Amino acid sequence: MSDELNEKWSQLPDDEKAELLNWAEYKNNRNRHKRLDVVTFQPHIAGVYQIICGVNGKRYIGQSSCINKRIISHRTSLANGYHPALKLQTEFHKYGPGAFEVEIIEKISDKKKREQREAFWIAMYPFSKLYNTEQDYDRATQAKRKNKQRISFYQPSLFELS
Repeated sequence: MSDELNEKWSQLPDDEKAELLNWAEYKNNRNRHKRLDVVTFQPHIAGVYQIICGVNGKRYIGQSSCINKRIISHRTSLANGYHPALKLQTEFHKYGPGAFEVEIIEKISDKKKREQREAFWIAMYPFSKLYNTEQDYDRATQAKRKNKQRISFYQPSLFELS
């Protein structure tokens, strides 16, 4: 892991670390990567997903109430040249559809929780490693900063408890 990821890891609460370790173990036991140009998931899986370029490791992170439909939408817009993530669109044409894989990161049905976890995953990577737009990245990192401020603001000190 890079130093930046190690630092982010050390700042996570223990329950989130345990959740991520459990997910990593589950993920390692199953081949969850599927090629973007041929992928089909079961209908109605809601959650957070990523599209990964096998050439450079960059990723697009998103969330949907139906990942299968969303991936089909990505595939269509990329094939027709009008995907809103311009870096992803450019490299899709450069490397071809076979260079991209899709992975479900987390299955989450609750919309608010999905949006929070999407922001969490976007904030886990430096912007240079993402295809997401600057607006997506700024929104995710601002949400992370606000959450840290809220946690530190509400943490009682030992002196307040007496």
